[in-house]
Amino acid sequence: MIINAHRSNVKNIGDLLSSPLHYYNFNQKTLVLDIHDHINKIELISKGMRLLPLTTNIIIGGGGLLDNEFFEESIQKLNKLKVNSIIYWGVGHNKHDDDNVKRIYTSTKSFLDKSSLYGVRDKLDNYDFLPCVSCMHPELERKHNIVNDVVIFEHEHIPVKIESDIPRMRNDQKDFSKIIEFLGSANYVITNSYHGMYWSILMGKKVVCIPFSSKFELFPFETPMGKESEIDSLLQSAKVHENAIDYCRNLNNTFYSKVMDII
Repeated sequence: MIINAHRSNVKNIGDLLSSPLHYYNFNQKTLVLDIHDHINKIELISKGMRLLPLTTNIIIGGGGLLDNEFFEESIQKLNKLKVNSIIYWGVGHNKHDDDNVKRIYTSTKSFLDKSSLYGVRDKLDNYDFLPCVSCMHPELERKHNIVNDVVIFEHEHIPVKIESDIPRMRNDQKDFSKIIEFLGSANYVITNSYHGMYWSILMGKKVVCIPFSSKFELFPFETPMGKESEIDSLLQSAKVHENAIDYCRNLNNTFYSKVMDII
């Protein structure tokens, strides 16, 4: 049995599509738990381990679950379970700029090192790198006609503060094909959404980011970042990352093979 703990009980399309269960067959029964909202279920599992076989495997991720007090308690509970394996798949650090919490949680690296296997989506020294598994989504392969020079793709709770008639969309859309059609319609994408940035780069777009969290500064592809007031100069330095999607998919396929050897 596989328990996948990630942010599943939300509108954020990036969180929803960050589970490897969407893209790979593990040949086992699966259970999905929201890593925050289903914390009581995690605790019940922790207290009633006799209800779970020791062959159970836990996959944590993907998404920005590390270095974030919102998820720290759940990750600690999951790591107390006596199971066959605990695997972190494409998780990332996500300390928000307004947090007054020391970065990085002391438990974060120790949990990763004690796991059966891990890959983080951040480019960090002494961490094993694995980009978000949503790169495997087939919609990213679609070709689109360019009808906008620039579009804005913004976080559902944090609007991009640019006053203009530039077309914009929020990341709470349920239909992924519409998001990809929107991002694919432009040469440039301005965004403060991690996955909006990621998917746009995988589609060969030039991207500018308005960051609000450590997840942006740790992004693996070089991307111009700054304030809305700097947008003109940021757009001038944006560039295309050739073959990014193949690179990310190859890493995830290799990781999947390692996971299958463990479970």
